[in-house]
Amino acid sequence: MIEDWTNVQILECISDFDGPVTVIKQSDGEATRYVLGNGDPVKLNMDGTFTDPQHQSVLSVVAYAH
Repeated sequence: MIEDWTNVQILECISDFDGPVTVIKQSDGEATRYVLGNGDPVKLNMDGTFTDPQHQSVLSVVAYAH
């Protein structure tokens, strides 16, 4: 089954290891998810940062666009 995700918001983040990273907030009309620019999922943390599980790095938001 093909899932249709719509980009809702672009978040420019900085990684504690790799420098600038783009996180995209997406919605399918029912659920919301956050992915990197390459489509890899990231986890939203309670403090508003993200965790990139693949690299075990924390991503902090520095700018966003609607």
